[in-house]
Amino acid sequence: MNENIVQLEHIHKEFSMGKNTVQILKDVNTSIRRGEFVAIMGASGSGKSTLLNIIGCLDKPTEGTYFLDGQRINDLNDDELARIRNRKLGFIFQSFNLLPYYTAQKNVEVSLAYQNRKDRSLIAKGLLERVGLGHRLNHKPAEMSGGEKQRIAIARALSTNPDLLLADEPTGALDSKSGIQVMGLFKELHQEGKTIIMVTHDWEIGEQAERIIMFKDGRIEYGDTGNHSLSPRWNLAQ
Repeated sequence: MNENIVQLEHIHKEFSMGKNTVQILKDVNTSIRRGEFVAIMGASGSGKSTLLNIIGCLDKPTEGTYFLDGQRINDLNDDELARIRNRKLGFIFQSFNLLPYYTAQKNVEVSLAYQNRKDRSLIAKGLLERVGLGHRLNHKPAEMSGGEKQRIAIARALSTNPDLLLADEPTGALDSKSGIQVMGLFKELHQEGKTIIMVTHDWEIGEQAERIIMFKDGRIEYGDTGNHSLSPRWNLAQ
């Protein structure tokens, strides 16, 4: 088993905009150990979400090498990437990405259906109970608060028992009380050994992670473990 679940080597990402090429990521090198809880932070447009998409096998780097759990990802085709996403990764988004006409239980069962799991109903019920929604199994997203929707999304992300949880601004659409509940779940999962990578612009949220990786203009500016004393120097609104 690899100590580093994520290994990024000289990652570059470019996008073409008309006749111009825009560099989003510039020679990014970092690793994330199995069992870590890491926050990726930076101003809007700094490249943090682009990096999360690459880690989540939703996009590929223009240059550089990405290893996920020791496997080189760069050269895999779309079907192989889809299998890795379904087997190894759990996604949690700011906008929840729930299916509006499905109940909470059915939303959690979706990934398990792709795996043709016969026990998906039992797993979904157990996970919804775990996140405090055992009494809301048959309710649809429109009947839920933002915090409840995000807890459904967390249960769905956990349904396949992924090696890595990826959260993109998971508290960005929540009130403070719901945000505290979601971060409490993340802390519990981390204590149980889950690896979590979270993108956030909120220092109060980011500082609850085990380590912060700070992005600026497509590069890692800061990523040392445990030293959050630098936070006042960064203005994430700019």
